[in-house]
Amino acid sequence: MKKIFFLLTILLAYTNAYANNFLFGIPDTIRKNANSIIHENSININVLSKTKFTKCVKFTITILNKNGEENGDILLYIDENCNLDKFRGTIYDFNGHMRNEIKKPDLSIYTYSGQSMLKTDLRIYMYDVQMTHYPYTVSYEYEISSKVGFNRFPTFFLQSDYEQGVIKSQYKVTAPEDYEMQIKQEKFPSKATITRNDGQVTYTWIAENIPPIKAERDFSPEYKSIFPHIEIAPVSFTYFQTSGSQKSWTDFGEWIYQLCQDKDILPADLKEKVHAMCDNKTPIEQLSTLYEYLGKSTRYVGIESGLLGFQTIPAEDTYKTGFGDCKGLTNYLKAMLKEIGIPSYEILVNTHSKEINKNFYATQFNHVILCVPLEKDTFWIECTNPDIPLGYTHQGLAGHDAVIINGPYSKLIRIPSYADSLNVSTRNIQMNIKENGDASISVQTIYKMTLNEWFGMKFEKLGKDERIKEISQSIHIPLTEITEASVKSNKGKNPSTEIQYHAKIQKYASCSSNRLFIPINRFNNNVVKLPETERLTPIYIEIGYNDCDTITFNIPSGYTIESIPPDFEYKSEFGICKMNIKITEQQIIVVQHFSLYSGSYTKEKYNDLLQLMKECRKLYNSQIVLRKKQ
Repeated sequence: MKKIFFLLTILLAYTNAYANNFLFGIPDTIRKNANSIIHENSININVLSKTKFTKCVKFTITILNKNGEENGDILLYIDENCNLDKFRGTIYDFNGHMRNEIKKPDLSIYTYSGQSMLKTDLRIYMYDVQMTHYPYTVSYEYEISSKVGFNRFPTFFLQSDYEQGVIKSQYKVTAPEDYEMQIKQEKFPSKATITRNDGQVTYTWIAENIPPIKAERDFSPEYKSIFPHIEIAPVSFTYFQTSGSQKSWTDFGEWIYQLCQDKDILPADLKEKVHAMCDNKTPIEQLSTLYEYLGKSTRYVGIESGLLGFQTIPAEDTYKTGFGDCKGLTNYLKAMLKEIGIPSYEILVNTHSKEINKNFYATQFNHVILCVPLEKDTFWIECTNPDIPLGYTHQGLAGHDAVIINGPYSKLIRIPSYADSLNVSTRNIQMNIKENGDASISVQTIYKMTLNEWFGMKFEKLGKDERIKEISQSIHIPLTEITEASVKSNKGKNPSTEIQYHAKIQKYASCSSNRLFIPINRFNNNVVKLPETERLTPIYIEIGYNDCDTITFNIPSGYTIESIPPDFEYKSEFGICKMNIKITEQQIIVVQHFSLYSGSYTKEKYNDLLQLMKECRKLYNSQIVLRKKQ
């Protein structure tokens, strides 16, 4: 009997231990490949009026390993429109035992002041969960309330990261029945349940047992096209004593337009200066002059406080202080152009996402630029970075959805993008190989358009030592000593950078008693090595480009060619790679070309992309064998 009682005690203790463990009973489909698991994510929003709402959140997450630990830190972003009314949290160890209680005073408060940020209303309430043993669990609840109105709710994402499973998630919004909302859900596994009671309508979304989404970071679509999410905004709204409508992009643009009325007035001395700089010049010369003046006389400083997140500061203030945010600098250039009779328009754009939800008429933007339509060309001008050449549309803008702000003529547009064929890098290499395998080289590399933006532009401002260090890191060839480097930049509408350098490389070729084994191309590192696994998401190549490398090998005296790769060409829907070799008496000239085509492709075509990359790497890794003459 005592033995049975002892066994029952052990069994009860074992059961209680697992009952306290947050991972007990979780299906393998949720745990497999997960770095973290959300047990509960319950958000209840109660709309009280056009100016007031409350938001109550309950959140519990288990962190399984180091890769998921950032998801356990507490980060609450609160702007000056809202108050954090309540907060409490708890941390549990791997056995489910409580390790720490967190109260509101325990949260660190930061006023976000990122690079070049002068004024912001954003407060970050943060708690750094410092647990050293996995798994552990973080649970917290909080309530916030609004004060001065709102024009949308934060986007609700079912998962906040890759490799994150979800046990249960609930999103609930309650509002008066006559409160009109626009609601967009993408990839969410269930539709809303709608209930009505006492003049209120409640929308409830529930999702359960959602497996993790595997991270496929190479050529992955934008996150909004992968992660299930819900977006909600009022059709009409009140925000900081202003009212607006979001029935269409025209209505939304009209609200922004009215906020910025009469902000483009210039002081008399600046008007005189503008005319002194621009009179008797062509429109393009006037635009170029004012763009250069803007870059030299101002600097970017973020001003994102309250209504100033949407409303520009007056042009006169920018002139007096010499700084402004993207809205202020754009408005400043617009005002100067207006003074000399050149019309221009503010453009709202999201620099992180090419596509927005075109039927969700609320702010989805993080940046403002200027559109200047001249007679023969239209300029899309980045006013915050004078290093961007006038007329060049950088990667964060080209091909992006945007809204042009033009009062009742505001509308959704798409900023033009560049053809893949314009994005080019060419590399010409002269190489002398010695008998011991060492090499001396002379290299000329030219980057154009987007490839110049990625690789070339940074070289212009680097000093000699930094320039040499950057080149060394970019080619990844050990035992390389760069002896000389120079840079030339073309800041025209089609910008480019030319980089020339000389270098000595020890043991570039491998040696035997009478042979040299020479790698054809160790200089090009642009070909992605893709994992040979099943593709789970569509393929998105945002930017297409063309690489062309011409390598001239000067054959050392006393050697002859023993073997050389044949000419080769491989084509696919994703691009092309090819190699041609020409042999003269003392030289081997190798021309390698790789093109990648931008576009969206189904995941079923992944093996075609994988094969293209394999074939290109094979070309770059091929070698020439020279044999010493007898």
